[in-house]
Amino acid sequence: MYFILFLVCAALTIIGSLFRLNNLKEIKQPQGNFIGQISLDFEEIIVRTSVKEQIKIRDIKNIDINIRSIKGQYDGYSTSKFYYENGLSNGTENFIIMVLNNGIIKKYQFEYIPEISFLLNQKLIEHYYKIGIMDYLNCVDILGLDKREDWEKFKKLRT
Repeated sequence: MYFILFLVCAALTIIGSLFRLNNLKEIKQPQGNFIGQISLDFEEIIVRTSVKEQIKIRDIKNIDINIRSIKGQYDGYSTSKFYYENGLSNGTENFIIMVLNNGIIKKYQFEYIPEISFLLNQKLIEHYYKIGIMDYLNCVDILGLDKREDWEKFKKLRT
């Protein structure tokens, strides 16, 4: 009896492992729909959904960009035991949070695709840092600065 139960469990584990290995190279399907576009610029941020919203940079007190997932990169969960979802991230667990001067907080979720992303524009991130609407650590994280010399050089931009 126990031997049969052991064989069934072993077979299910092997089948699950093969299923997981097969899905490691697949991008997760996004839950929901994409309903707009975010465009960052030196003078304004434009959010296009059913209506076009223009937010002037001078009206923004703080911007925080959180990048948690990049489309096509391995998701940390995919290597966990008994996790059988596709292994590559769909890049949609990212947020841009803006605090406006009037106290209103605007939060948008976005898909991050490195090849076409606004974050490749280092000059734009440097501009936001220079005018004081982006935090130093957030900029360092987004730009991927990993050397002390780069940190110090970037920090001097605001002086």
